[in-house]
Amino acid sequence: MVTDESANPLTDMFVVACTTDDSVCKSTFSGAGAYTVGGLPTGEYIVEFSDPFSSYYLNEFYDDVTDWGSATLVKVTAGADTPGINAALGRPGSISGTVTGV
Repeated sequence: MVTDESANPLTDMFVVACTTDDSVCKSTFSGAGAYTVGGLPTGEYIVEFSDPFSSYYLNEFYDDVTDWGSATLVKVTAGADTPGINAALGRPGSISGTVTGV
């Protein structure tokens, strides 16, 4: 399930699962928060969640980290579902100010 930080399901979030050597990468989009990345052979995967269309939400890797190297590996067995790989995406911050001439 892909949600915002208030547990509201998110649609059209990009979910990609890749082996650590990038030899296998499969992806999908969430629909009402739910997603399934299918066709994965047995192995360990890094799973990334992102907002590909608006950058309204921050990207993250499973389990709630922001970089590839800190991601928790997800063990997958071919022909079986690996449930509970969820993400709650946060909102980015902003910077504002005034530009003046000299």
